[in-house]
Amino acid sequence: MHNNMPTDTFDVVDFVVNKGHGVSGLAKMGLKSVPDQYIQPVEERLESLKLVTDESIPTINVCNWEDQTICDAICNASKKYGFFQIINHGIPMEVLEEIQAAAHHFFQLPTEEKVKYKADVFKSGTAKLETSFSPSKEKILEWKDYLSMHYVDHETASASWPPVCKVECYKIRRSSGKHSVQKVFIYFPVTPRLQRLYASKSTAEVMRWHAENPRISSIMAHPYDGEAWKHLDVLLPDFAAEPWNVWLGLCTDGFSPFGRIGKQYSCWPVILTPYNLLPWLYMKRHFMLLTLIIPGPKSPKGNVDVFLQLLIEELKEF
Repeated sequence: MHNNMPTDTFDVVDFVVNKGHGVSGLAKMGLKSVPDQYIQPVEERLESLKLVTDESIPTINVCNWEDQTICDAICNASKKYGFFQIINHGIPMEVLEEIQAAAHHFFQLPTEEKVKYKADVFKSGTAKLETSFSPSKEKILEWKDYLSMHYVDHETASASWPPVCKVECYKIRRSSGKHSVQKVFIYFPVTPRLQRLYASKSTAEVMRWHAENPRISSIMAHPYDGEAWKHLDVLLPDFAAEPWNVWLGLCTDGFSPFGRIGKQYSCWPVILTPYNLLPWLYMKRHFMLLTLIIPGPKSPKGNVDVFLQLLIEELKEF
């Protein structure tokens, strides 16, 4: 695998993941074969007889995002093919080309520069270099490196994004001669607040209530008694076996901050609720964790998952 290193002593995961060389670094080593860590088992590969060869890649016209048929088309394409192409999205071609160029510039940087943005090194969370989705948990690694960048505000982006990736990586309006962000959402990290629940002896004890408090099996008195929770116990037995693990419920709803006065506008707070607690506690205001506020003026509808990405990335760190 390496001119100066025997195959049996070379730790692929350590080189790619821990040391931050990524797949790009692995590819530059003059490999003569793909490492076993990237080879899908035969029984998990797609069968050639089931591949569709007489259909083209789905193309979806997204000129009107309010059209429900667009959402349906995206869902159908995702389920059937796993990918699709969109047209009439309104993003100028030169912007897309500059973003692509910025990505190429980043991955051409020396490893010692790129590794500064590894998830376990760069703690801001607004820029993150990764290889595969969850290399510590995946049995088979994915042959890819990627850089994800999250926009919180212009100041944070300017301070934390890689310098070679700042060009056209957030949408701007030039008509006024100033750079004006089209939409910004407010994010509140959840990790410190979950840690504080265990910092106090009184709250730490009630965080185990769901697992240690006996209840009547025929009565639904807590989400723990529901079929959905029991189903998760079966899917995640190791997680369910540890009473200290946190079970979170997520909810969101829109409201108009201006009431009935002024223009129509709705924003959407996203709240996490720790279901470990007693039923009469987890709905108390100081236990409801406001994580982000999705701005208006309209409902995010099918795009809510875009705004949840930063929260999902943070929860994946646990």
